[in-house]
Amino acid sequence: MFDKLPDEVIAKLFNFLDVSEWWKYRVNILQSSITTSLACLSRVEIVCKTWSTLVWECQLHVDLRPFKTTTKMRVIEKLSAKNVQSLHLASTSVIRDQVSDSDLRRLGKSLERFLNLSFLSFDLWKASDLTFLKSLPHGKLETLSLKWCYKLDDASLAPLAALASLTSLSLSGCDNITSAGVGHLQQLTNLKRLDLSRCNKITDAGLIHLSKLVSLRRLWLVDLYRITQIGIGSLIHLTELEALSIAECYKLTNNTISESIAKMTSLTALDLSECSEIMDAGFEHLAYLTNLSYLNISGCPKITETCFAHTLTCLSLKCVDISKDLALIQHVRRNEKTYKSIKVIKNY
Repeated sequence: MFDKLPDEVIAKLFNFLDVSEWWKYRVNILQSSITTSLACLSRVEIVCKTWSTLVWECQLHVDLRPFKTTTKMRVIEKLSAKNVQSLHLASTSVIRDQVSDSDLRRLGKSLERFLNLSFLSFDLWKASDLTFLKSLPHGKLETLSLKWCYKLDDASLAPLAALASLTSLSLSGCDNITSAGVGHLQQLTNLKRLDLSRCNKITDAGLIHLSKLVSLRRLWLVDLYRITQIGIGSLIHLTELEALSIAECYKLTNNTISESIAKMTSLTALDLSECSEIMDAGFEHLAYLTNLSYLNISGCPKITETCFAHTLTCLSLKCVDISKDLALIQHVRRNEKTYKSIKVIKNY
C-alpha cells in the first residue's frame, strides 16, 4: 500500500523525520549516542532506491550541531542541494573537534550545490580560513553566524565581503578581530543585523567603518570597552538604526548620550547596562528619543531617582531594566502607581 503512494506524499511523511529535530529527540548529546532522528533517516534510506533519494530531498532545515565533523560532511553530501534552506553546522560545548583545511575544502565543494541556502551557522568552529564561503551561490545567503570562532582574525573576514546578500551577521566572541577586520564588512551594504559583542579589540576606528552600513537596524557592541564617544558619534549616520546595545562599554560618558545617542531618534531599544560613568547630566538627554520602548540601565548607579522619574515622563517606554540598582528599585516600589504602565525589571 505504502509503495503505491506518490513520491511527493512519501516525501511529506519523511519530513517528520527532519534532522533539525535532533534536540527534541536526542538520546544523548555525546557523539557515542547518535540522535534517534538521524538514525531513523539512515534506516529509512536503505529500504529502497526511491526512499534513499526522497528521505534526503525533503529536508529543508538541517541541524547537525551534536555531530562530529566527519558525520556532518557525510550528511551534507547526501542532502538535496536544491531544497535545503538552513544549515546548522555549529559545534557544541561537548563536541568541539578540530576542522582541518581538507574538511573546509570538502565543505566548500558541497556548499556550492546549495542554491537556496539562506541560513548558515558555524558557531564555535576552530577554523580561521573562510575562503570556502566563496563557493556559496551568490545572492541567496541572508544569515551567517560565526559566534565564538576564536581563531578568526582580520584576514579571515576578507571572504565575507563577497557575500553581498547578507542581512544578518554574528561575530560575537571572535576576540581576535580588530578594527582592520571590521573594514572588510563595509561592502555588506544590505546588513540589517550585526553582532560584534565581545570582539573587544575593536576600537573607534572599527565603528567608523560601520557608519557606511546605512541599512543597519540592530547593532550589538557589548563589552567593546575600548570604544569612546568618537566611535559612537560616527553611528549617528545610521538613520534606520532601531536597536543598539552598548552594554559594558565602560569609557562611555554623559557626552556620549548628549552628543550622539540623543540624536539617534529612530531608536526603539537601547541597552546601556554597566555603563557606570553615565550620570544625570547624560541620562536626561534620552528624553529626545521619543520612539524608545525598551531601555536597560541596569548597573548605572550614578543615575538618581529624581532624574530617572523626570526622564521617564518624557518617554513612552514599555519596559525598563533597573535590575542592579537598589536605589531605583526602591523608588519604583514606593511609586508603583506612577510606573504601572511600564514593565519594570527590578530583580535585585
